[in-house]
Amino acid sequence: MLFTIGLIISLGLVSQWIGWKFKIPVIICLLLTGFFVGPVLGVIDPLKVFGQDMIFAIVELSVALILFDGAMQLRFKEFKEVSKGLNRILSIGVIIHFILITGTAKFVMDVSWGFAALLGGILIVTGPTVIIPALREANMNKNVSRYLKWEGILTDPVGAIVAVVVYDAIVLSEKTAAFDVFLALTSILVISLLFSFGAKFLLEKAIKHKFVPEFLQIPFVTTMVAASFVFSNEIQHGSGLLTVTILGLLVGNSKLDILFDIRTFKENITTMAISFVFIIITASIPLSVFKMIELKHMVFIFMVTFVLRVAAIYLSTMNTNLKKREKFLIGFFGPRGIVAASVAAVLSAEMVNSGIVVGEIFLPIVFLVIISTVICHSILLKPICKVLNLESKNSNGIIFIGTMPWVADLALKLKNMGIPVLVTSASWYKLAPFRKLGINCYYGKILDRLETEDFDLSDYSFLMAMSENDSFNILACERFSKYLGVHNVYHLKQSRNFVHDQYQIDKNSYCVLVNSLELRYENLMKYYEYGWNFKDTKLTENYDFQEYLNDNDKSIICMCLRQNGSFEFGSQFDEQPQPGDILISFSPKFSTSENKVSLVGDSA
Repeated sequence: MLFTIGLIISLGLVSQWIGWKFKIPVIICLLLTGFFVGPVLGVIDPLKVFGQDMIFAIVELSVALILFDGAMQLRFKEFKEVSKGLNRILSIGVIIHFILITGTAKFVMDVSWGFAALLGGILIVTGPTVIIPALREANMNKNVSRYLKWEGILTDPVGAIVAVVVYDAIVLSEKTAAFDVFLALTSILVISLLFSFGAKFLLEKAIKHKFVPEFLQIPFVTTMVAASFVFSNEIQHGSGLLTVTILGLLVGNSKLDILFDIRTFKENITTMAISFVFIIITASIPLSVFKMIELKHMVFIFMVTFVLRVAAIYLSTMNTNLKKREKFLIGFFGPRGIVAASVAAVLSAEMVNSGIVVGEIFLPIVFLVIISTVICHSILLKPICKVLNLESKNSNGIIFIGTMPWVADLALKLKNMGIPVLVTSASWYKLAPFRKLGINCYYGKILDRLETEDFDLSDYSFLMAMSENDSFNILACERFSKYLGVHNVYHLKQSRNFVHDQYQIDKNSYCVLVNSLELRYENLMKYYEYGWNFKDTKLTENYDFQEYLNDNDKSIICMCLRQNGSFEFGSQFDEQPQPGDILISFSPKFSTSENKVSLVGDSA
């Protein structure tokens, strides 16, 4: 058993790394890995090693933690902006989608209504563990991405509940009376609300009143999530997933001091849980069951992948503010994920144990839907966003920390070039000059908002920490590097430690040194008083980079805006700036290039 656990954990990590390295959806790597080491090669046999009950317990607890982590990422203020359309999608859309999948399964595959309804319940869900990374990669329109993120997380427990209720009411007990279904749903809702609100109340009291020491707070939260899921499910079968989803929403939108630590810990646990669950489930599927797949099953999978969800979204979002192209994109992109896989694995095994032969084909159908939606939707998402003109236009912005006059000069220069900029400060008074210039400002303690994930970074890719407090600049870079990446955060050095006269980027200290003069706080202060300012110069065929350098030998090149919209900071570039690129420099008030405005295109 120990060897199997170690192998699964190791393979999960390797799969995660391969997915990151080669930009492949991680779920595909995990599914293929589990399939090859399990039914194909026979290296591991989870059913033999762990037993069915142990596998189900691991899978269910893992899914509970994953849903809790996903729900913590949802913001109530975001819901207000998409509430009308999202309400339709989560109510009418879910019902229409369920009916379409159920009807298609019944008439295309010629199965019983109960089996078709089970597929309908499970396949209405989308996978947030697949959707959220894909949204980041696709650089999608903010409005559409919010719809997909909220729907992906909130439909997971809904789909699981529908499947469990259908299974209990039709497949096992054959209780088809509407009252039985209504009673089961009511019980699930009541129990979930009681447990989630109760757990959130206990968490707040225990942490705020110091009943739990700091080193036990994260284990305490994790235990509360697991306990809420288990006991809720024990009282009312099917309520556990809804309980942890509501609890995640409540905790994520609370003001607990440990939110950042909770999220960091949960992200790590979720990554391991996803790896373990997908490999263990896929490795448990006998190879023989895939031989049962026929043409009618493939037709059903095609309809679920490309047709039914689009129809459901279009019908449910009529008379909303969503545009047709937004409706199409939301309808098209619906990759299924871990909840569909785990619930299908549990119900398939229960059907087989109950003597329901058709249960053998249940899990392969769901897994083929997962594979087809993840592969097709992930590959086609970015091209479709581009064709429909739903890419985010403002994701390459810069956040400035600091309110010195030359920050306003640089921020205004970038703003006039169409680059999103945001200047932050905890002083309302210091931001006044920036507001008068029409520069986007953020008033408040930005690091606190960042740690609670209540700060929208979707328009920004870079941080320039330029305040007079170097320690705070370094701290800001360290915090923001977790979200923007270590190569996209910079601060101004305040000491006079010259390394040598050539340009360097010290990535460990997030410090940019440029040319023979350091672009640092003291120099900016001194030269700004001498009348230096920031200038943008567009290179042309008649005025190339070398000629620019000859005319601006006393200037400090700060950054280069490429024609494709990407930024390079500093003055030494991997590829020499080309005609069409824009150089931004800190320059004397009068320079040689001032006489060549018509050729240079200097807008300063």
